[in-house]
Amino acid sequence: MLPIELQLRDLPDLYARFSNLVGAGAWTRVSKERRQAIKGNRFLSDYYASECAIPFQLTALGRLVEEYGRFLPDGDSLRPLYPACAFMGQALHLLETWPREDAGRLRRRIHGALDKSEDMRGLRLEFAAATHFTSRGWRVGWPELLGVQGEAFD
Repeated sequence: MLPIELQLRDLPDLYARFSNLVGAGAWTRVSKERRQAIKGNRFLSDYYASECAIPFQLTALGRLVEEYGRFLPDGDSLRPLYPACAFMGQALHLLETWPREDAGRLRRRIHGALDKSEDMRGLRLEFAAATHFTSRGWRVGWPELLGVQGEAFD
């Protein structure tokens, strides 16, 4: 079952595991590129803050983990990072429970989603729907695991 609750005390460990499986370079590269683009055109700031929220939040979380280690600051300062924490927890659960080949495909999808905001929106919607349905006790089938070819709906 996908996680429906995360504990703040677990975030450093979750971040380390997620970073190990996906590679922090995937989101730090995107964050760096978008911040450079903002420096070149300040009018892109609001646009990228919205479109690249997850890579920016993961980068910020990484800095906090690096600075504070296992004991992150209080929850209120982490509140803006909750969307990335939820994404990380959901993705990590699937990456660690799916068969290796399928987890590799999901890892590539995550890399693509970190770079393309429309892919991130789609992946987050899938995660949110799966979390909702599993929390109600329903089984969720993923086309990637069922061997469905072509266009499919989760």
